Amino acid sequence: MASNAVRTGMLAVAVLCALPAGRPPFAAGAVSGAALASGSEEGAGAAAKVTLAQAATDAGPPPPRAIREAQALLAGLGYSPGPADGVWGLRTGQAYRAFLRDAGLPDAERLTPEALRALRAIAQRAGVTPGRATTGAAPAAAVAPDALHRAAQSGDIAGLQAALSAGVEVDARDGRGWTALMHAVNKGYVLLVEPLLEAGANPDVRAPDGATALFMAAVHGHTEVIELLSNTGVDVSIKGPKGKTAVDVARTRYGDVDVARQNGEPSAVLALLQGETLEGMAYEQARRTGTATAYAEYLSTNPRGRHADEARRLRVEAVERERKRVERERKRAEEKRRKAEEEHKRLAEAGKRLARKWPAGTKLRDCKKCPELVVVPPGSFMMGSPPGEEGRSSDEGPQHRVTLLPFAVGIHEVTFDEWNACVRGGGCRKYKPDSEGWGRDRQPVINVSWRDAKEYVTWLSGKTGEPYRLLSESEWEYVARAGTTGPFHTGATISTEQANYDGNHTYGSGRKGRYRKKTVKVGSYPPNRFGLHDVHGNVWEWVEDCWNGSYEGAPEDGSAWESGYCARRVLRGGSWDNAPQFLRSADRFGLTTGVRSYIAGFRVARTLD
Repeated sequence: MASNAVRTGMLAVAVLCALPAGRPPFAAGAVSGAALASGSEEGAGAAAKVTLAQAATDAGPPPPRAIREAQALLAGLGYSPGPADGVWGLRTGQAYRAFLRDAGLPDAERLTPEALRALRAIAQRAGVTPGRATTGAAPAAAVAPDALHRAAQSGDIAGLQAALSAGVEVDARDGRGWTALMHAVNKGYVLLVEPLLEAGANPDVRAPDGATALFMAAVHGHTEVIELLSNTGVDVSIKGPKGKTAVDVARTRYGDVDVARQNGEPSAVLALLQGETLEGMAYEQARRTGTATAYAEYLSTNPRGRHADEARRLRVEAVERERKRVERERKRAEEKRRKAEEEHKRLAEAGKRLARKWPAGTKLRDCKKCPELVVVPPGSFMMGSPPGEEGRSSDEGPQHRVTLLPFAVGIHEVTFDEWNACVRGGGCRKYKPDSEGWGRDRQPVINVSWRDAKEYVTWLSGKTGEPYRLLSESEWEYVARAGTTGPFHTGATISTEQANYDGNHTYGSGRKGRYRKKTVKVGSYPPNRFGLHDVHGNVWEWVEDCWNGSYEGAPEDGSAWESGYCARRVLRGGSWDNAPQFLRSADRFGLTTGVRSYIAGFRVARTLD
């Protein structure tokens, strides 16, 4: 915002700050830039004794003519102090403090004699001519009413637009000391207030009695005008007649916030009653959010707002922060991908070594009533479903690569016969699940919870001395797919001749079939390429993993996901009571760990070493 003259004039400022402290405040006579420039930088720094902040405290309030001169000089140097009206308002203060910051001077709230001399010197070096404002001439209150004021008083929109087009000073005052904006606001002419604000009218200019446009709008209860001014970002703290602010007047007219809200007053009035403006609240919201988007949204509705310049600066900073954040995340993602690739390679090599000891297809049975197992080969696959797959849910993505070592898995779902062996052996808490009258023996065990399934694999491990467990979710999908990539290991569709499900429903180009309304004996349908039966349908199968709503952060090494919503665990494969879309290799379901259902069973796995 500052001109180069401010920065190049810092030596002059240093000398000015070192002038004798006994010099009368705001003494007449500007110091020439040539005279100042003749001093050395070292001498100026050594001579500086009094800071601007101290001077602001010691000098007392500056006279209006000094403020008018400072306002004109600040405007000439490229700042935006508002009109040269001799009133030290918010905009003048902001411009003044920006000047001090750019000049490398200490911060100060009020104008000091030293700062005014610095302004004069730097303006002279920059060739800035402030005009009548530097002479202490009377303010614009002596200007006679012109076409702009007459249009604002009479509500003449066409006349007002014509005057603005002719280049009339928008903040010029008439003989009463009022601006055109004050007249339009006082009359409640909403259609005139808006173009005046768009033309740059300063809503914080004071009438001779101290009243601002907002003060007038509050006195008369012009709520639409209050909203326009509130969106501009007026200074609600300015004191008007009898030392009252627009907030004080609004509270007298509207009552407190609760009363005004009950009366249906607009948000601008509610904001004013709290000492705020809509523009200010929007800026604070953007500042709290702190993103480039938030500042852009603020600026889109408040391009000339009180905080617009600051918001533009902060938006630039936020854009840079976002750029750096994106770059950091990109590097982290690259590093994560690199490490993941290294881990996949390590697992693949380990899988090859283990496969030489445990060839794929090897069948195992560790006791007479133990489930029969088959060794599945090592490999990698894409877990989850592609976005276009029929019946897909969002929890089936994103697709991600998983690499697994060889392991052994139950050829069939655990049967009632195998469960009963656990009960007879003193395990499974001697729980005897209900078969629903569908048969026991080689029927898949049902009405077992995740906890029940864990009891079974604990008993089985103890009996055999081998590391039995539930499958991880990724292991389950790997063995269900058995090297395929479609919805089912049977291809793009499935039939009731290939699995037990509700045949009243179809999938893809498939046809309707039988609905058996119960489980069937394990192994009733052909196996998949890995030799497993009933991975689609018959009963849902409990797996080890905690429930997570997506695969973001999921393990890629075949291990179970032991974080997330662990009171709920995953089931896979669908059941006799489901439509075929729920039998898909990627479909997922979750229940709490204690739930027992006639559609749920499980399958076991054994770790190989």
